[in-house]
Amino acid sequence: MGTRIAGFLRRRLRWRGRRLAGFLGLLALSAALLTWGRGVTGYNQELLLNIGASIVIVAFSYAIVDPLFEELRRSRVEEHPRFDDEEFSAHVAGAASLVSIMDTGSHLLEGSGRDRFLRALRTALGNGVLVRVLLLDPDSAAASQRAEEIRPVNVREVIVDNLRRLNEFAESLDAETRGRFQVRIYDASPTAHMFRWDDKALISFFPIGVRASAAPHLEVFMGSPLGEFVESRFDEL
Repeated sequence: MGTRIAGFLRRRLRWRGRRLAGFLGLLALSAALLTWGRGVTGYNQELLLNIGASIVIVAFSYAIVDPLFEELRRSRVEEHPRFDDEEFSAHVAGAASLVSIMDTGSHLLEGSGRDRFLRALRTALGNGVLVRVLLLDPDSAAASQRAEEIRPVNVREVIVDNLRRLNEFAESLDAETRGRFQVRIYDASPTAHMFRWDDKALISFFPIGVRASAAPHLEVFMGSPLGEFVESRFDEL
């Protein structure tokens, strides 16, 4: 919980810092034009004073309107009918700071798309990104329950194979890079399925009868209520 709050506060401070910098920058430009206008005469003076006064209005409008647009941006949700493996791998490869995955057993580590996903992880790690993977404990009661829900998928076998692939991948990394690659397991009932890159994520829940990867996903900003809820669940687990 403390990690979640700290991350939220850092995001809010960065956003407020950018907004304050923009506001002060406009005021500084306005002050410069008004000062310049006082030192000249005629048409140039009138022009500079008018532009300087207009920029003051723009600065205060920006300070009022920008937070409203930011809230609208954060609350925007886009629905995807299915999980696009190739697109998510591209997001991972282009991540700037953080990649987080929370799943039971991840389909990204299966089949023909596995190598593409692992290449994307390697690229992200090479760019200094922190990668965190959270999978269900294959020997937990929750794994057995999930196996009942999506028969004939062998959930335990999928997770064990995932962990083996991730271990092989970790062993291929140098010591410094390996320190930014974290894999954990949890034994609580799974509540959400999250695939995050930087400040956005694909989120779904666990339907009965099919794997979560086959269900619709919501693309949200992590600063939204849903994003914050799933991030808190990730940190708790």
